[in-house]
Amino acid sequence: MQKNWVLVLSVWFLCTSYVFSTDKSVKLEVSSASTGLVSPYLISSMSLASEETYHADAGQLFTSIKITSADTLSNHIYLTLEDKTYYFGTLMTDENIDIPPSFIIPLSPSRYFQLRTKKPTTIKIELFYAPRIEIQATVNKNKKELCEKPNTIPSSQWRKGLPDPKLGRVTSEVNHCIIHHSAGNTADTNYTNIIRNIYLLHTESNGWDDIGYNYVVAGNGQIYNGRDPQGAGDEDNIQGAHFCAKNSGTMGICLLGNYEIDTPSTSLIQSVEKLLTWKLYKENLSARDSSIHPQNGSKYLATIGLHKDGCPTLCPGKNTTNLITDVRSNVQDKLDKCANIVSISEPLNSHYLKIYPNPSHGRFFVMSDDKANLTHYELISYKGESFGRVSLAKNGMIRLNAAAGLYTLALWSNNSLIFREKIIIQ
Repeated sequence: MQKNWVLVLSVWFLCTSYVFSTDKSVKLEVSSASTGLVSPYLISSMSLASEETYHADAGQLFTSIKITSADTLSNHIYLTLEDKTYYFGTLMTDENIDIPPSFIIPLSPSRYFQLRTKKPTTIKIELFYAPRIEIQATVNKNKKELCEKPNTIPSSQWRKGLPDPKLGRVTSEVNHCIIHHSAGNTADTNYTNIIRNIYLLHTESNGWDDIGYNYVVAGNGQIYNGRDPQGAGDEDNIQGAHFCAKNSGTMGICLLGNYEIDTPSTSLIQSVEKLLTWKLYKENLSARDSSIHPQNGSKYLATIGLHKDGCPTLCPGKNTTNLITDVRSNVQDKLDKCANIVSISEPLNSHYLKIYPNPSHGRFFVMSDDKANLTHYELISYKGESFGRVSLAKNGMIRLNAAAGLYTLALWSNNSLIFREKIIIQ
């Protein structure tokens, strides 16, 4: 009996050792549209057997890689680059996902990699190569006025040496700024290399005209311009590809890093706030406001919104989500200073005062006690321009014939300012 158990254990050991130690060397058969020695984009496919390790040779250097399995429901794939192993569970292949989890940018260019799967499957391998370049940072030059556009790196600079984007741009009137994160390695500080590889992913793999975002913000606060406007308008009003096919009326901002795991740096958040302050001031928008986005099921979407507000995703990560209320508040405070508006929500004197409904389509009512003795009202635009003082009706009704936007309504008693409050005309 003891000999039988020894025999069984010996057979089990030999079988399991064989399964987990099987290695195969593979030279990829790739297709490429490039005629150069090093192609910016290569495609290949492989059939993987269960629990076999494949040592693959790409035949050239690559700076990023994307793996897609034919079996998207139950695959378990392991990719090893140098000494780091990445595990992919269910791989997302939806063309509307701007950066899938199976897209990896290693810290240095590679030629060789290893693959292993728990279940037999066929995979698509996409390899990208963006040669390293050096460009001068502008982050330390952002000493501009509060509501001026912060310094950025033009797309023509960071895109140097890569295929040109496709021609043709659509402009859009922006009412929503959508925050994303790249979900990549937050510790990787070669930010220019990261955006160059994201550009190749979007244009070569996704087949988009250009990078999907209007702006990309690095961990050190450096801001990169995104989509090339190609003379169609300002880059902040060029329609992007970042909000699951609901891009009209939005401007996309991507934060480099994984903020489901890490916390955005102070420098990054400060640059995002500067960028948002400039954009919202330019468009006369309120940081705390929301409005209907027709392509989002006619639901309300915040002026400063998150990718997950309209798409089935965790983007831009829970740690960005935790900061968004403070970001909106900080941006609004900066906007108030830009417009020379003193942030006052309480009466200047101790009177009962209320303006309702707010927001409104232009008709407001003022409720006050008799001691307030209100005689006039004054509408002030978001840029601090006064429309003049107008006598206040005895019933407190105010009819405003003004464009939709954020304003300040000041209430006067003869020549004494009694109250002022921000109002929104829809």
